[in-house]
This record gives sequence, structure tokens and C-alpha cells, in this order.
Amino acid sequence: MHTLVPVSVRMDILREEMANRSITKNVTLPAWLNKMAMEHKINFSSTLQEALRERLGGCTRIAPDRTAETQGCP
Repeated sequence: MHTLVPVSVRMDILREEMANRSITKNVTLPAWLNKMAMEHKINFSSTLQEALRERLGGCTRIAPDRTAETQGCP
């Protein structure tokens, strides 16, 4: 005999978590620039995120429906 148990799921929360998960990207840059950045102990990931947010007008996160939303997002 099987028992069914109703489960409530907040899909909006799940969608937001999936939209904001981290992914891996490869970046190509000149060797001299890589060397200088490494010497200055620059974190490539955070620097790229900062630059992209600035380019996108200060966007800080993505809404659950995958549209830009919140402070400064277009």
C-alpha cells in the first residue's frame, strides 16, 4: 500500500537559485596582461563580474523569470 503526501514547492525560489548559480567561463587575454594581473594578485572572477555589472549599468542579480531586475539593471 502506498501513501501519497502532498508537497508544496516554491518554484519562484528554485528558479531564482538556478538563475544565480555560478558557472565557469574561459577567458582569453594577452600573456602580458595575465602576468601583471597575477603579480598584483587580482581575482579574475570577481574582476570580470565587477566589469560586467558596470557594463550592464550596475545590475546585481537576475530575477526568477531571467529578466534583468533590481538596482540599476536595465
